[in-house]
Amino acid sequence: METFFTRVAKTKRVLFLATLVTGAVVLLWQLTSMVIRHTRSGADLTATNAQTEAKNHLQFGGLENITGADTQMVTLHLQQSAGSSFSGKGYGGQTRNVLFLTGADKAVRWLFKDAGQLVLVASQLSDTETPDPKKAVALYFEVVANDTDKDSKLTTDDLLTIVLTRPNGAGMTEVLHGVSRVLSYKMLGSRFLSIVYQEQNALKHAKIDVNHLTITSNQTLVEAPTAR
Repeated sequence: METFFTRVAKTKRVLFLATLVTGAVVLLWQLTSMVIRHTRSGADLTATNAQTEAKNHLQFGGLENITGADTQMVTLHLQQSAGSSFSGKGYGGQTRNVLFLTGADKAVRWLFKDAGQLVLVASQLSDTETPDPKKAVALYFEVVANDTDKDSKLTTDDLLTIVLTRPNGAGMTEVLHGVSRVLSYKMLGSRFLSIVYQEQNALKHAKIDVNHLTITSNQTLVEAPTAR
């Protein structure tokens, strides 16, 4: 009887040890598989990021002659891949900066110091009092400079800054901030620019002296009624 029970005990010990060894092998296999998957995922992510960065690059767009000035305006665009954190529509869509070339030697001047903003509109403001061809008296820009809705993207949902410059791109001046949207802008003769715009729930009208790039008046026309 002692021999029988001894054999049973040995068999149990052997089975227990076999179970431990099998469990260790299975655990090792699972850990190895996780490491391989993680390594592959990291490699795939690195490759994806590299491909995205390769697709997101800056290039110059079309060239526009400024009427009545010895200056040309060239847009700088961000060519994007899907899922990029910048988007917009309007003039140039993904215009990130504007370059000015002046004179026979093409002296260079940038509108902004970097490409960290979204330029939605870039337009020549013409003197409406002179006969055709009407010369430009200033340049007008609608710009998204900050992620005001905190969604980690610069889009048309963010607030606008209205920027004016001289016809040659000099004298960059931010004349209006916190603009929800612009309803209209037009020259009144050769000196004053009229802008009708929305700021939060208020409809406002600004009058700007383009000779001095200063606001002469800025008033609230009406406020939208509260929705029920």
